[in-house]
Amino acid sequence: MIPLINAILALLGLAICTVFLISDRFNTASKETILQLSLWITVWIFLVEAALPSSSFEPSWSTTIARATCLLLNVWHFKQLIISRCKNKHAP
Repeated sequence: MIPLINAILALLGLAICTVFLISDRFNTASKETILQLSLWITVWIFLVEAALPSSSFEPSWSTTIARATCLLLNVWHFKQLIISRCKNKHAP
């Protein structure tokens, strides 16, 4: 069960980054924002690779908690960017 949860968390993180990347509310003109997104995508790709059955990585509860924490930080980080972008669009 733990390997399945680890794989789902990693895939969910990668999916969230993809949604933020294709979102029209996401500021893709900022080099800093694109760099941050690229680093998050790199992290999630490594975590997905570690969750594959061909990997020799043995997941535990601590790695599951670490991935869940990483996912929460990822969502929190991009939530702030999207909120500020939406406020800037509606400003007169």
